[in-house]
This record gives sequence, structure tokens and C-alpha cells, in this order.
Amino acid sequence: MMTFAHDAVLTLYGASWCPHCKRVKRFLAAHRVPYHNVDIDAEPEAIERIKQLQGGGQIIPTVVYPDGTHEVNPSDEALAARLGLTLTAERSAYDLVIVGGGPAGLAAGIYAAREGIDAIILPAVSVTAVDPDGEDLVISLSAGQQLCSKAVIVATGAEFRRLGVPGEKDLTGAGVSFCATCDGPLYKGADEVIVIGGGDSALEEGLHLSEFAHRVRVLARSGLSAAPILQERVRSDPQFTVHTGMDVTELEGKEGQFTAVIARDRATGQTRRFPAAAVFVFIGLQPNTAFLSPAVQRDAGGFLITRPTMETSLPGVFAAGDARSGSTKQLGSAVGDGISALLATRRYLELHHHKAAALVDA
Repeated sequence: MMTFAHDAVLTLYGASWCPHCKRVKRFLAAHRVPYHNVDIDAEPEAIERIKQLQGGGQIIPTVVYPDGTHEVNPSDEALAARLGLTLTAERSAYDLVIVGGGPAGLAAGIYAAREGIDAIILPAVSVTAVDPDGEDLVISLSAGQQLCSKAVIVATGAEFRRLGVPGEKDLTGAGVSFCATCDGPLYKGADEVIVIGGGDSALEEGLHLSEFAHRVRVLARSGLSAAPILQERVRSDPQFTVHTGMDVTELEGKEGQFTAVIARDRATGQTRRFPAAAVFVFIGLQPNTAFLSPAVQRDAGGFLITRPTMETSLPGVFAAGDARSGSTKQLGSAVGDGISALLATRRYLELHHHKAAALVDA
């Protein structure tokens, strides 16, 4: 762990309801890094400090280091690098490399230890490539190291898709959000917020946002695709206004703060402006699998297609959790996916004589 002069510690601005804040706290605790926690609910004036740091944005978690520099929602890898933690593996060869430290990856790691498989989990360092080399797989890391293994489990999850329109990137955290659970409470008492998307996630998050804002406006590119019961709940709720057939063309801002959504009505061609306190984008997920060769088979959404054995089209490479095609994108099922992928990997290693067969199957 990096030590700071005069026993200085970093400061973490967050909230109890923020999932990424919990992730950062777990990371700091696991590496015994001292920090000062500032809960923005208990100390509302802290929001103004966050806005000053972010030039008007208010994304949490925000980590302020002892030297005064800060990072907004830093990844585990970014935290490790900034704190001087080791980002290289002790050895270069393993039976199994597990890429990803979420529910699926950690579940696979626990069962790997139980099965006596020599495995390493890569939760805080990026993988840049996985390439076959004879009967082995070579895993290239962003830190420059290369690992060799007999099998790989990809459990890298997925992230929210972006609209890719002007204003989206610059205004993210300043009224543009991809997580109602994370940022919804910041808009308690707002006259109106906008939800972009028409699927289950969009309407579920919209219902959550209705607990804070007086009105919720839903903009969907085509018709609503959410479950009928969700559609009925939203359409029957006077807090909601639903527009379908809308192409979002711009997210408008003023002085670094989101002000309105600009959208084109696909039926009439008319361009409309929808002012709001914030906009929440829920248009699907994008898997974190860019490090794999394009030759690895994927579905239309880019998710990894697997056989019943959880193996991808690249021999020895298995997939689990949200990155896998057909997964339910739920925490509980991700844990089960990780366990299933590990047991399938064990059988693969046995078949290729890389591990002694278990006396009793799990």
C-alpha cells in the first residue's frame, strides 16, 4: 500500500445508496487503505464541493487524494495504479485465468480454490488480448505482463450503451445519468426528469425516479418493449408522459449543466425540445469483451455465444455473467453462471489432462 506523508488519507464523497461507492469502499478496505468518508446525504454541503471539483458535475463516488487531485468514479485498476498497488501477477503461468472480479468472476474463483485449480482472478487490471498459442492461451495485460494458462473464464460484465449524440459525453454527471439508483435521489423535488428507452430497465428505473421527481417523461425510439405489466403501470400513472417514435438528436446544456433533450418525431419529422432537471439513459447494455478477437462468436448485441458447456467458440475460453449471450443480467444468476463455468472448466482441464479427475463430482 502507498503511504502518504503526515498520515494524510484520501477522501471519498459518496452515499449509502450508491453501488459504485460501495465498490470503492470494498476495494479500499480490502487493501487496507485509510480514507475519510463523506456522506452527501448527511452533509449536503458536500455536493457543492463535488460540483466545484467537477466543474458543475455531481457524480459519485468522487475520490480526492491527499495531494488535492481527484478522480470521478475510478475503476479498481485506476485506484490501484494511483495508490501504488502492485498490478503484476506473482507468476506467469496458471491453470486458469479468470477475467473480471464481479459476482460471476468471484464465484468462479471461490469454486476454483475448492476444486484445487491453480487460478488467478484479474479484478483490477485490464486485459488487452487473449490469444491461442498451441494448447495454451496467452493473456496480455494493460500493465505489459503476459500470462499463460490452459483455460480462461471471461466474466467482465457489461456497461450501459450510450446514445452517441452531441452533449452526452460532456454532460455526463451534470444532469446526464445511466443509473437511477445511483443518481435519482439527487433530483428529489425536481419538476421533471426524462427517461430515454422503452424496455424493462427504462420503465423500472422510471418508476424508481417517480419517487423523487414530480413528473417523469419517457422517450422511446420505437414502441415500448417492456413487459405488459410495466407498460400498464407507467401508462396508468399520472406522473408519467410517454412519447414513442422519438429519435434523440442532442442533449442540450448551458454552462456545463444539462438543460433539455432535443428529439425528432419520426412520424412527423418535427424537432421537439424537452426541458428537464436530468435525463436518464437506458437503451441496453454493451458487453466488455473488446479484448477478445472479432473471430470469437457473438450475438447481434455483441454478447459472447456459448455452448451448453459455457465454452465460447475459442477453445478453452469460457464465459459467465452479463457478458454471456442469453444471461439474465441479474446478480443471482451471475453467481450461478460463474459456478457453472468453473465446473465446466474443470471438466475441460480434466479432458485435456491438465488436472486430476475429481473423486466426487460437485
